[in-house]
Parts: sequence; structure tokens; C-alpha cells
Amino acid sequence: MCAELHWAVEMFGDKFFNELRRKTYTTPKSFLDMVELYIVMLSEKRGELKTQRDRLSVGVTKLVETNAIVESLQTELTALAPVLKQKGEEAEIMIANVTKEGDAAQIVKVKVEADELRVGKQAAEVKIVADDAQADLDIALPALHKALGALDKLEKSDITEIKQFNNPPEMVAVVMEAICLLLKSGKTWKDAKQLLGQMDFMDQLKTYDKDNIDPKIIKKLKKYINDERFTPENLAKISKAAVTLCMWVRAMDTYDRVAKTVGPKKAKVEAMNAELKIVQDNLKKKQDQLAEVIAKVDGLKRTLEDTLAEKKRLEDEVELTGNRLQRAEKLTVGLADEQVRWATSVETLGDQIEKLVGDIFISAACISYYGPFTGTYRTQMVLQWVEGCTLRKIPITQGSSMEHTLGDPMQIRQWQIDGLPKDEVSTNNAIMVTRGKRWPLMIDPQEQAKKWIKTTEAKNQLGKSEKAMQE
Repeated sequence: MCAELHWAVEMFGDKFFNELRRKTYTTPKSFLDMVELYIVMLSEKRGELKTQRDRLSVGVTKLVETNAIVESLQTELTALAPVLKQKGEEAEIMIANVTKEGDAAQIVKVKVEADELRVGKQAAEVKIVADDAQADLDIALPALHKALGALDKLEKSDITEIKQFNNPPEMVAVVMEAICLLLKSGKTWKDAKQLLGQMDFMDQLKTYDKDNIDPKIIKKLKKYINDERFTPENLAKISKAAVTLCMWVRAMDTYDRVAKTVGPKKAKVEAMNAELKIVQDNLKKKQDQLAEVIAKVDGLKRTLEDTLAEKKRLEDEVELTGNRLQRAEKLTVGLADEQVRWATSVETLGDQIEKLVGDIFISAACISYYGPFTGTYRTQMVLQWVEGCTLRKIPITQGSSMEHTLGDPMQIRQWQIDGLPKDEVSTNNAIMVTRGKRWPLMIDPQEQAKKWIKTTEAKNQLGKSEKAMQE
């Protein structure tokens, strides 16, 4: 078809020359330009029309979806109405229950708080007695802890040092007599050495039952305690181990003396604690009962809160759904006619895309070939080309023209405002100027083209060549 069109242009050129004596030239370059233009413009126009069709198709799809949404929202509103009514009734029942249970819990709470005050006062009294007993113990405990700490620091060599005495210093012998008395191991130096030789000697001292010392032993121990020489300071010059053992003996005496005072107080504290425990156990039961009641009330409150929240959510959902339904109905009603028009346009654009093969072919041929011809010859050429495409079953629009295929009505209107004549030939000339691949040569005796170009391209700061203007 391209080749036939090329030869047909040459025949029209001969006819043009014979009738009007105006020569035209058809070159292989014209043929190549047409092919190139056809490929480029077909791709551009196809993309442009597909974009328009897709945009309208999306619009139609959205309107169809909106109509479906409207139906869904209406169904949803109908379904929500009875649910919302039920939640309202449940909330009223829950409010009455919570109020009733809350009043009952408050009564129990007042009683328990009164019992807590009484038990707290009783516990404070027990603490006073216990603190008094502990204060007495605090007198003896430091000396005891000091003596036990000293025992921990004794080395085996320190004990061996005492054992090696065959005739011990007097005060060392006195210390060991006191140790033997407390441990019930005789009172001679031989007994003392045997005691020192026992593997668990130190453990016997550390684990000594200081709370149950025989009063007879304590009475006998006073002889050593009252001896002014029986002090750690006097023994420090003689033996390190004797100092520690002396401290331990004196600590046992002090602890026993204090324990006799503390004992009755401790017994009183135990009795008071036993009585306090009974009261506290009763209080604990009441507190547990109160906790159960409060937990029940809290559970009812949470259920009420959940019910009210669900009711509020349903109310909001009904309101939101209603607003959405109202807006959707406005949209669908307002665009009902547009939906029909868009659907029709989608079909029309699909047909145009299919026929672009022939329409762009005609437009590319017009740009490449019929520039030198007058309007009458151009019309004849286009009619012949369209007929040729039809005969060869090339998809094409009947009455196809370059203005119809490539022209933009808004742009053409602006061209005419800028000074382009309104006739068909001028419009086609403008399209060839803007879409052609070559520099256009315009024969413009009335300077219409000059005025149009200057006005249209003013925004692009069009310049001019003085040399070209002079020529």
C-alpha cells in the first residue's frame, strides 16, 4: 500500500502540473519519511487513546463498584438496626446490676476497713513489745557476733599453740576451765587438752545452744566472769586463741543474762502474735470476700464498658455507613448519565484504536506528500487513499482525515485565536508544520503564517534571523 500510494502521488503531481502548471517533486526521502512518521505517530496515538480509554474504563468500573457498595451499605444498615437496639437494652440492664452490686460492695468495704483499723492497732502494740525485746537482745548480740567472728579467724596453729603447753600460764588454764565448764568436759588441763584435740571443737563453740544454758553452769561461770584478770585485754599478751575463747565465754554469759530478761517478753510477743494471727486470719477472710465482691463488680463494670463501647461503635458505624451511603448515592445519581457516556466512549475509543492502523497511515501520507497541493487535490488524494485501504481490508475510519486523526480541537482553537485562518487547508498546514520531521517552507504572501507563528511561539521567546528576513 505504501508503494502504491507513492506512485499515486506522482500521478497526482503530473495532473497538478498539467492543470495548474505547478511542478511538484516526489523523492524516496518522502517515502522514508512517511514510513518513519507512521511508526512514531502510530505508537504515540495508540498510547494516547489507550490512556483515555483506560481512564474512562476505570471510571466506569468505579461507578459499578460504587453501585454495588450502595446496595451493600443499605443491607448493612438494615442489619445493624436490631443489633443496636439489643445492645441498648443490654446496657440498661447492666447499669442496674452494677449499681446494685456496687452498693453491696460498699457496705462490706466499710466493715472491712473498720476491722483493718483494729487489727492495725493491735499489730502496732505487738511491734512495741517485740521492739523492746529486740533492744535487749541488741545488747548481747554484738558481743556474740564479735566472739563468733573471732572464732572464724582462729587458725589451727593457734589452737595447737595452747595444746603444746604442758604447764600453761595461769590465765590460759582459767579460760580453758571456763570452756570445759560450758561444754561439760571436766575441768583439768588434761581434760582441756583432750577437748582442744577434738576435730569439731570449733564447731561446738559456733553451734553452742546459748538459749538453753543450765543455770547451775551459769552460776559456776560467775567465778570466772567476776575475775578482773579474765578479760581479752589481759590475755592479749599471752595467747591469741585464749583472747578469742575468753571473748566467747563472756559473750555466752552476757547473752544468757539478757535472754532471761528477754524471755518473758518474747513469750508475751508470741502470745500476742498468736492472738493477732487469729484476728488477721479472720480479717483475711473478710478481705477475700470483699475482693470477690469487688472483682464481681469490676467484672460487671468491664462488661458494661464493653457493652457501651460496642453500642457506641455500632452507633458510629451506623452514622458512618449512613454518611457513606448518602455520599455514594449522590455520586451514583449525579454520574448516572456520565456512566452511560463513559461506557459509550470506551467502546468508541476501542474502535478508534483498532482503526488507527489506517487512520495514522493516511495522516503520515498527508504530512509527507500533499503539502504542495491545493485543497481540492488534497481531498481527492485522501479519498483515493481511504478507498485503497478499504479495498485491502485495512482497518480505517470512513472519511478519515489528518485533522480528525491528529488534530486537537482545543489546540486548533488556540491556533485560530493566534491568527491561523479557520479554513481546512490552513488547519492541515498547521498540523504538518507541527508534526513533520522536516523544516517547513511556507509560501505566505499575506503573512498569515508569519503572524500565527510569532503569536503562538511568543511564549517560547521566538527570535528571528535578520539575514533570513532580508533574503
